[in-house]
Amino acid sequence: MERLETLWDSIQVSSKSANNFHYWLFLLETLSWYEPPSKGTPPTPRSGHHMITLGKKIYLFGGGLWNDSTKSWLERYQDMHSYDTETHEWTSISQRNVPPSAFISFPHWVVDHYIFVYTDPLWCYDTVTNWWSQVKTRGHRPQKRFLAPATYVPEKQQVFIFGGVYTQVMNYLDMLYWPTSIFHILGNEHGSTDSES
Repeated sequence: MERLETLWDSIQVSSKSANNFHYWLFLLETLSWYEPPSKGTPPTPRSGHHMITLGKKIYLFGGGLWNDSTKSWLERYQDMHSYDTETHEWTSISQRNVPPSAFISFPHWVVDHYIFVYTDPLWCYDTVTNWWSQVKTRGHRPQKRFLAPATYVPEKQQVFIFGGVYTQVMNYLDMLYWPTSIFHILGNEHGSTDSES
């Protein structure tokens, strides 16, 4: 089951104790969906969350519980979970140096074993040490936005962030120029040295 895509089916609920969740796998070989068995404690249902694939694990973090009638967030989550695609087990991760506010629908990408989230500022999560760092950048910073796709292109050592929404729909394409080595911008035990943007 190495070639797969994943979808976290978030169901809006009004009770924080509810546990009505669904996790689906899409098999590329058969072009079919199925809901695998799962072990451990899964995340609570949510929307606006982030999902990142690293090796055989999928990381899920952030998001919240949206109230469509009031158009506001009832809850904002700062938790972090991983899902093992081989054992189908959920694990709740104890994070260190957690950012001051929850991440909801922000641009995010992976470099090596690091997860980056751009909120203006830029945050980095080390999946080995479970430590969050705020990364210093130089140059013009992209406009803060939600619902914007982002991807890291290692051949060009660049991150591309495009589209998104803030006060209005945005039609921007921003590029962040990366150093040769990721360790250059995470130059100490927990990161937070200079990068370029």
